[in-house]
Amino acid sequence: MKLLIASSSDCKGGAARIAETLVRGLRNRGHEVCFLVERQDGSDVLSTLTKDVYSKPPFLTSTRLGRKVTHRLGLNALGLAGAFPGELHLDSGGLSNFDLIHLHDFAGLNLSRLPWLSRQLPVVWTIHSMQPLTGNCIYPFQCDRWKQKCGQCPQINEWPLNYLHRDASSTNLRLKKSWYRKSAIHAIGVSDWISDRVRESVMHCASIQTIQNAVDLDQFVPIDRSRARQQLGISNDDFAIAFSVASNPLDKRKGIDIVLQAAANLSVGKPVTFMPMSIGPATEQLSTLVSGSNRMLNPRHLSSPEELSVYYSAADVIWHPSRADTSSMVSMESMACGTPVIAATVGGVPEVIGDAGILITPESPSELVNATTRFAGDDQFRNSLIQETRKRVQELFSIDRFLDEHETFYRFISANDQHA
Repeated sequence: MKLLIASSSDCKGGAARIAETLVRGLRNRGHEVCFLVERQDGSDVLSTLTKDVYSKPPFLTSTRLGRKVTHRLGLNALGLAGAFPGELHLDSGGLSNFDLIHLHDFAGLNLSRLPWLSRQLPVVWTIHSMQPLTGNCIYPFQCDRWKQKCGQCPQINEWPLNYLHRDASSTNLRLKKSWYRKSAIHAIGVSDWISDRVRESVMHCASIQTIQNAVDLDQFVPIDRSRARQQLGISNDDFAIAFSVASNPLDKRKGIDIVLQAAANLSVGKPVTFMPMSIGPATEQLSTLVSGSNRMLNPRHLSSPEELSVYYSAADVIWHPSRADTSSMVSMESMACGTPVIAATVGGVPEVIGDAGILITPESPSELVNATTRFAGDDQFRNSLIQETRKRVQELFSIDRFLDEHETFYRFISANDQHA
């Protein structure tokens, strides 16, 4: 098949890495794939189309002015000032060169043109977060207004919506509903949980298929723990805990405050080394992890599977007290390296963890402490989880399964294509 796969980045962020994995795998299977990205952050698999080929939105004289206007009106969630795949100068054949377009968190997607795009060729859209389904937010947490009409958004003036001048979430959701109704969208959920949310949302008219994410078992591999720790300067006598840190200190989704509260009350009978896996600058609040005999590795950006495998393999356990997640690549990757995860029971995370880790109540530092204490003190329990981790990933989250399910879905779409 000839496929156009679109992503905001080629490799930075979980959604981008999934898109890159799909591009690599499909190309290896003989498909012709154009990987369209808004920015290139390091991948070597690209046919990159950069921003200078984007045409400006037809109703605005300036993309910069457009962004100012849409932010002032609170319409940022619609992408009206962004680029759009259908307006790109791909080559002489344009969109007609492709059998379908597959969107992955494409930030430049102008939703107002989605009905037009879906008339040109089949549109597949992998739903990596709740943002396509809400009036404003990436994740609604405990709010359920997105199921109906939004409005009175509880996240206004909080990150990442702290820059909006007004709450237009009701208008945004109403427009999304109108444009989705006029579009033929083939949605992919990365978990059964998010697929169910699509069915409850303004995108409910879309066909929906769950395809769980995948992890490359040739790249994420267990490394001898002593060797991994020696490389990172961690004592073999320490109990090591790795966890993710958000790029913005105002972003509470990954639960850094829960990590800090749990760390302050944790005692496992030996020194603890904390291993922040940061995708952005370190925050001052992490310094509280260093107390008594406990210590912390310097937070650093980790992008390559080789670096991540060393971190995962050196850790005894991964903490993942996230407040919201459609899936969990951190959990998949660490389990592929033979390291169990203690995670909050949110979104699609339980579908990843299963019986190969420990699930705790969200917003519960005390449960995180208790689960960690049990894990550290019960050798039989700990070893049983370690044995299950990579086995579960091999059975459920392999690259071959991931590619097979995408090819099957593509063939189904092609067989029922009304564009011919």
